[in-house]
Amino acid sequence: MENFIRKIVREILSECFSINESVDEDTLYRMRDFGMDEDDIDSNGYVTLYHGGIEIPDRLNPDEIFFLTNHYETAEDYARIRGDQKGVPGEVFTIKVRPEDVSWNTGSGEIEFDQGGLISRRNGFLTIIPRTEENIDVPINIGDEILGGKFKNKKIKVKSIDKNEKGDITVNDKPLLKFRIPKKN
Repeated sequence: MENFIRKIVREILSECFSINESVDEDTLYRMRDFGMDEDDIDSNGYVTLYHGGIEIPDRLNPDEIFFLTNHYETAEDYARIRGDQKGVPGEVFTIKVRPEDVSWNTGSGEIEFDQGGLISRRNGFLTIIPRTEENIDVPINIGDEILGGKFKNKKIKVKSIDKNEKGDITVNDKPLLKFRIPKKN
């Protein structure tokens, strides 16, 4: 009965106000296992979670798991433990993340972010921006001539096209932005 009433209230509110409908029912179901519901999602579609540690990296690698919690007290405990291990005081970080971007692991009772991405620092809180796979079509091939050098007027033959460790596209082991692609006639 309670779920039925919630559903009706949500439908009425969605007609009157713009409520973020991008969160699927499966994610909401898992959030409820952690004591959270759709009321915890702000108008931008983010939930507030906490991380206890010493510092927050700027970049998260996809092969690493970043643990989060929805309880501030639990994050304080983690911060104290991690701080004691390193001999420095720990800190609790407030992080905003989209509910569908994290794994609500009900088996272990942990909220995990394992996609990799960036952590943006804005307006006094941290936001996780997930890594996205994108296809960038660069209209050059190996053997083509592009323009490089200080004034981008020196002809350079393309020997290799790769990506560096940051994910930037490189031509001849230099960033693509160091070159100019001449117009084809």
